[in-house]
Formats: sequence, C-alpha cells, structure tokens
Amino acid sequence: MIHSRSILLIFSFSLMVIPSLFANKLDSLESALEYKVKTNNSKELLDAYLELGMSNLDSNQSSKALEYLLIAESLSIKLKEDDLKYEIQYQKGLSYIYSHKYGEAISVLTKLIQNISGEEDKFLGDACYRLAKAYQLIGNNELAYEYQFKALQIREKLKDQEGIAYSLYHIGGIHFYQLSYHKAIEYYKQCLTVCENINHQVLKISCFGAIGGAYSRINLRELSLEYNLRAYDLSISLDGQPQLSYITFNLGDNYQNSGNFTKALDYFIQAHDRNIENNDQWGEISSTKKIGEIYIALGNENKGLGFLRESLILAQKLGARPIMLDVYISLATNLEKVGEFEESNKYYRNFSSLKDSLRNVAILQKMSDTKMQYEITKKEKDILKRDTVLQNMYRNFLILGLFALLVILYQVHSKYKNQAKHSQIQTEKNQQIQQQNIELEKVHLKLIKTNQLLQEQNEQSLIQNRKLERKNDELQRFAYIASHDLKEPLRNIGSFATLLKRRFKGELGEEADDYIDFITNNVSRMYDLLHEILIYSKLENEDILEELVSLEEVVSMVIGTFKGKIMEHGVDIKVANLPDVKGHKLHLGQLFQNLISNSIKYTDKKNPKVEIGIKEKFQGNDIVFFVKDNGIGIDMEFRDQVFEIFKRLHGKDDYEGTGVGLAICKKIVNQNNGEIWVESELGKGATFYFTLNTKPKLNTLFLIPAEVQGLSAELN
Repeated sequence: MIHSRSILLIFSFSLMVIPSLFANKLDSLESALEYKVKTNNSKELLDAYLELGMSNLDSNQSSKALEYLLIAESLSIKLKEDDLKYEIQYQKGLSYIYSHKYGEAISVLTKLIQNISGEEDKFLGDACYRLAKAYQLIGNNELAYEYQFKALQIREKLKDQEGIAYSLYHIGGIHFYQLSYHKAIEYYKQCLTVCENINHQVLKISCFGAIGGAYSRINLRELSLEYNLRAYDLSISLDGQPQLSYITFNLGDNYQNSGNFTKALDYFIQAHDRNIENNDQWGEISSTKKIGEIYIALGNENKGLGFLRESLILAQKLGARPIMLDVYISLATNLEKVGEFEESNKYYRNFSSLKDSLRNVAILQKMSDTKMQYEITKKEKDILKRDTVLQNMYRNFLILGLFALLVILYQVHSKYKNQAKHSQIQTEKNQQIQQQNIELEKVHLKLIKTNQLLQEQNEQSLIQNRKLERKNDELQRFAYIASHDLKEPLRNIGSFATLLKRRFKGELGEEADDYIDFITNNVSRMYDLLHEILIYSKLENEDILEELVSLEEVVSMVIGTFKGKIMEHGVDIKVANLPDVKGHKLHLGQLFQNLISNSIKYTDKKNPKVEIGIKEKFQGNDIVFFVKDNGIGIDMEFRDQVFEIFKRLHGKDDYEGTGVGLAICKKIVNQNNGEIWVESELGKGATFYFTLNTKPKLNTLFLIPAEVQGLSAELN
C-alpha cells in the first residue's frame, strides 16, 4: 500500500477535474494584472498577485504560484497589510509542499503558527494540519503526530467535521508508517464514520484504500481485497482518476500477495502510468519498486533490479524517507536471492539505520505522550466550563492528590537513597574481600608455614560473607516493604474519593462524577501495580516444599477460573494430555494463569483459539510445554523485553495490565531450573514455550503467601 501518496492525492483531486477552466481563469487574472500595473494602485496590485498565486496553486502550477506569492508578500510588508500577511505565508507553505520542498514548507508554516498561536481558529487548525503533513512526508512521525493532534483539537472545538475527518485519516497514516497497523485501522475507521455522516465521498475512497492496505500488511488478505474493491468501485462511480492510481496499486498488491504475479504486474503498470500522468512522485517511487519486485518474481532478475535501483534514486531525490525504507529492504532481500551478498548487506545496513531513526521505542513513547496530552487538554477545557463551585472542589481535590503523590514520591526517594547507600557499602566490602583473598592466596603460595594464619583469616572472611548475605536478604525484602508501605496512602486517597462519590453523587453534575471515577479507577490501577510488585518481591525470599503436581488438574482449575472471560470472548481452548511434574502447585497455577490470561487478553480474531500442550522434542529430563494463541502476535524485535518487569509493548489505553505478569512467569520457571521464551509473528498469534524438569534441584524456592493466593480471579 502507498499510504502517504494519498496525502497528496486527497487535496489535489479537485485540481485535476476540469483543467481548462483553470486555464481560462488564469488568462483573465493575468489580463487584469496588466491593467492594474498600469493604474499603479498598490493595494489592488497586492490583491491581484495574491489571487494569481492562489489560482496557479489550484491549477497545480506550484512554481508559478510561488513567484506571485513572493511578490505579494513583498507588497504586503511594504503596505503593512498584516491581515493578508498570514494568508500569503499559508499559501507559500502549500506551494512548497506541492513542489516537494518540504524543508522550506516546514520553516514557513512553523513561523506562521508561532505568529498566530494565540488564536485557535480554523486558520490555525489548517496551518497545523499542513505542517503535520510536511513532517510526515519526510518521515518525522513524532512532530507530525504532535501537530496533527493540535489540528484535531482545534477542529473539534470548532466542530469542523471535514477537518476532523482529514486529521483522523492522517493520524492513522502516521501509525501505519510506525507499523502499528491495528491502531492505523482504528483511526481510518473513525475517519470513515465521519465521512459517512457528512457524505464526503472522495475521502471515503482513501479510507477504504488505506484500510485495505493496512489489512494487507497484517496478512488479512480477504479483508484487504474487500476494502480495496469497495474503494475501486466508489472511485469509478465518481470518476475519481487520481484515486484510481492509488486503488489500482493496492489491487496489484493483493494479487502479488496471492501469487498471481502476471495480474499484479498489469495493475502496477496501470498505477505507474497514472502516477506519471498525475505528477505523483511519491506514487511513482512505489509503483517503480513494485514493478521491479514482480519482474524478479517472474524470473527477469536484471530488469527487476533495474527498476528497484531506479526507485531508490527517485526516493533519494525526493527525500521521501518513509518509502525509502521499503526500497532498502526490497533491494536487500532481492539482491540476497540472486547472490549479490556484499551489495545486499549494504542495503540491510541502510535499512536498519533508517528504521531506527523513523521507528523506535522513544518515538512510540513520545507519540503516546502526545495522545495523552491531547486527552488531558480536552479534559482541562471541559473543566473550564464548569461553575465556580465545581472548579474549587476539583482544585482542592487535585491539591490533595498532588500532596499525597508528593508524600509517596518522598517516601520512595528516601528508601531509594537508603538502598543506594547500602548497595555502595556492600560493593565496597565485596571489593575489600576480593582484594584480601588475592593477598591471602599469594601468601599461601610463598609461605607454607603461615597456613594457620591464613585459615584464621579465611574464617574471618566467611563471617563477613555471612553478614553480606544477611544484607542481601534485607535488600531483597526492601521491594516488598516499599510496595507494602505505599498501599496505605493509596487506600486513604481511594477511601476519600469513594466517600465523595457516595455523598455527592448526582449533586455536582455528571462530569464531576466522571472525574471522581477517574481518580478511583487510577488509584485502583496503582494499587494493583503495587500488589503485583509485592508478589514479585516475595519470589526471592520464601521457601517451599516440592511435591508431585498434576498439571492437568492445575490447568483445569485455571480454565475454570477464567470461565467468564472465555465465554465472553468466545475462546476455543484445547488442552493436550499433560504429565505430572515436581514443583509447587500454587506456583505452577500462577504460571499457567498468567500465560492463558495473556492469550485471552490479546486476542484479535473472530474465532480466538488457545492451545496448551507438550512439544515433541525433549531435552534430558526437561519437558518443553507451550501455550499457543492466534491473537495479535508480538514483534520478535521485543522477544526479550516482554519478560522484563514493567515492560509493555502497548499503551494503557490499548490493553489493560501492569507489565508484571510475564516477569512473574519467568521468575517461576527460572526458580524451577527451567527456561521460558516466545515465538511469534505479527497478526498470527504467539507461542510461549517453557521447560519444567522431572527431577528438579530446587535450591531456592519460594512460598506464595495466603494473601496472594486469590489473585487468579482477574486477568493481568
């Protein structure tokens, strides 16, 4: 799918319908300009140059438009026409975007937004929208996301439904190029809903095509073809020639994925011809790349590589970094197939470097922060509309919450400093002991007669080691004590919030009730997080007795616990015959509970399935078990991070959870001398493998306290 190509197609569609009318209008305007030059009326001359610039821009003559706009800008400065100054700067920014001069466009639009940022009107919303698209076209998704949300916020305030639809569409596009296809589809469908409400047929075509392209990327081919055909039919009915190149390309992509390369080549060539005819340079890059891939698939490797290299030259010339990423990986994989390993490795390196700059954890986090800030801003604006009583109550409650948070942070900081101090002392003592052992060993080799003295010193070292072991135990219990002590202030906040809700429910207004619910829900979430930390901190400190455990009984108990969730999601669970192993029944139940709950939580199918069984291969006394689902899957780039405590691959608004469940699984398996790992593919589910030993040597096992044993009632 060529998603960003639609950025230019959408707002250029109307420019290509009746070009003869534009030509006639330009001739009339130029004739009027010649007359006004003779009259020497500066104000009328300014209006004429501005109108000529905008008309040339409408007729897709961006270079000519820029010439007239620069003259108009000079006249506006001379005449001190501040009202027209901003309009001229906005039209200049559009001219630079249409001319593919994105750096100049960003400079002009950024300056314009800074000058008008005090007025949240439609003009500012449009400027933020255009600046976001310029950033998106050069691959700066972080700033594109920020400005697109600013535009969306202004348009929502003004109830500009068409503007809201376009912002939602391009937010989906940013997620698409971050490879977050499920999130992209979510925004495209929101845009489609708005388009249907306002009967915006042109944008509906782009929404259908964008959804089809996103489904193609997650291998849902039937859905992809369905949406692409809907886009194609609607485009034909509206005589939407610019969109036809976009939709024709997507259909070619569908046939390529299904292995029908001859038909795919026909569609890609049609799309390529339309791209050249429409002067769509972004689309020309993608269709050139796809034609190269098809020729290689058909056995014409030299011709195919020629097209791929040509697409790279076009992308580098345009500075289109997002599409350049696809060109690099296509060149790398196809050169590898034909044995050109040195050149292939070069493009793999280029791909890796560019991918890290366009998509990394930091950018994803900043995008998440931008969305969170947008949602917070909406809440704050709603608050400003409330009456004085409600505002004062909220302010006082906020101060109370902040004070409680400061107290919590102070406690955490103080305990962290104490922990750091103890750790430093421990490190210094360890270094002293190591140095002492080295010196004792040297003395032992040189002076046999001093053996008695060395024995005495070794005994002293053993005493110090025992002291250090006690210190280690104290430090391991620190996390438990910290999480346990932090629960009390949270209970107080939650209790007072609940009292407010019970006493004033319905009296302060519906939104006040929502805010109090927001506070109680977040207190509950933090309480759950501390509870998970409490469980995790106890894993190192307490001993258990091993026993012979029936895994079939354990899994049956866990499935019974999740019976409501299983019926709610319609999950089909299959369990193989499982052996008895040595271990602790509660711990093994916790292990299967977390893995099965994750499989249910991350399902994204109409017919979700979970399978539990034994892998055929055995390793010594280790038995390899697995829990497999057909959910959304995991990017294998993060296969190790998923087992780290607090590591989450999705935002809290996407999937609930604390980020501790898989860390507990890893702890349980490791304590039983086993290993745990994951194998997955995006859109096709994930399989968690782990080993349990039939003859374990459990040296440092643990006991889950009674207060934690009832935790299995909820998903992570």
